[in-house]
Amino acid sequence: MILVTRPNHDGGTNYLYYWSGKVIEETKKKSVDVIDLAKSKANRKNFISYLIKQKPSIVWVNGHGNDDCVTGFNNDILISTSDKNLNLQVKVFVARSCRCGKLLGKFLVNNGVGAFIGYLDDYIIKTSRKYTTRPWLDPVAGLFLEPSNYIITLLTKGHSVDETNDKSKKMILMNLKKTLVKDADDKNDLGRWLWHDYKNQVALGRLEIKV
Repeated sequence: MILVTRPNHDGGTNYLYYWSGKVIEETKKKSVDVIDLAKSKANRKNFISYLIKQKPSIVWVNGHGNDDCVTGFNNDILISTSDKNLNLQVKVFVARSCRCGKLLGKFLVNNGVGAFIGYLDDYIIKTSRKYTTRPWLDPVAGLFLEPSNYIITLLTKGHSVDETNDKSKKMILMNLKKTLVKDADDKNDLGRWLWHDYKNQVALGRLEIKV
């Protein structure tokens, strides 16, 4: 079972909302149970309730975050390092959020989570203005979001956390190479920001875990 949060209260989370939706559709076709906390349902009350009662194998949060917390709809804090007496029975916690790999990831691993995949610094997504109203079709955003989507795809196929993180990062490098020629005439500097995400994507905990 996968517990997913995907708020859509601003431009950044709206992109995450649509791109995570693609993985949810694929996952459901594999007969994997998915709890989809979409839009305003991505709040702390719902998140903690499903986390404790349903005991999902994978938790995948999409939203804003910082060193010690991840947030949901309207930046409602879902879980943070200040939460006490946690004993989470989650195999893998994936945070597509800024900076959660610094403190929150370690905190979760110390409180029952088998392994964590997230980012030490800001998670960067570059986008194209042409696709503001159709974010799910944005090829520029895809360079950044497809590798992080791939994390969930790989986990549900039985890959270990270590293998998953490695393959996802290799996809980032593949996309970076695609941008090298284009970047010569592109002020967006896509390669620079793909390299940033590559360097800051980390896996913590028991990396041999498979779901």
